[in-house]
Amino acid sequence: MLLKLGQWLYKRYPNLHKWFYFAYKRILDRNLINLLNHYIKPGFVILDIGANIGFFACLLAKGKGSKSKIYAFEPDDENCKRFRSNTQAYKNITLISKALSSDNQPRQLYISDLLNVDHRMYPSKDHSQTVLVPTTSIDTWMQESGENAIDLIKMDVQGYEVEVLLGMSAMLNSKHKPVIISEFWPYGLKSAGSTCEQFFKLLHDADYCIYLIKGKTHVFLTIEHVPSYSNLPESMYFNILAIPQSRGI
Repeated sequence: MLLKLGQWLYKRYPNLHKWFYFAYKRILDRNLINLLNHYIKPGFVILDIGANIGFFACLLAKGKGSKSKIYAFEPDDENCKRFRSNTQAYKNITLISKALSSDNQPRQLYISDLLNVDHRMYPSKDHSQTVLVPTTSIDTWMQESGENAIDLIKMDVQGYEVEVLLGMSAMLNSKHKPVIISEFWPYGLKSAGSTCEQFFKLLHDADYCIYLIKGKTHVFLTIEHVPSYSNLPESMYFNILAIPQSRGI
């Protein structure tokens, strides 16, 4: 019911939607917000992958992040329009209106019939419309942008995380590895044509320690833990914290 109300407001009353949505996210994601704030430092280069209408970009751009640079990636035109409006007060945010993937080929974005926060890069039920969107990889974008190092990544791409990770392999295997905070949605990964094992292996092979975020605590995960998550129902998702082995949690 709450989600339906949110989408109704999104379509009819953008300003009211923003107020309710941002308030809702501050409550729902309070532990994630605290975790992000813990890792932000002045001068960081931060990526917001799956930026939607800008809630996390605004969060990252103020306080300790006010002297950082935030690059936000969002492929949907309407979400981008709302993003620009919502973030115009922050001069340290740059929006890149592209999807991220493992290469630079244009791809179909599957538009959710129900929620503006649920567009996907793969076919899915309740996603009857598609639009061709420009795509890039993080490794390509870094070469083109001139950014040599990334410090922190927040990622939520509805199960498409493996493709995004494949597109940042050079960065993940560089000396300067970012802290990564990502959604981990087993059902979405499977629907996108990848697996939980692939998701964890890409990070593990790049010398990351992976933790499941459970409230205010972090549970260390090994590759052996992964199969137990592979067949969870659609409604179950988590957030993970990936820390380079060279630094402590």
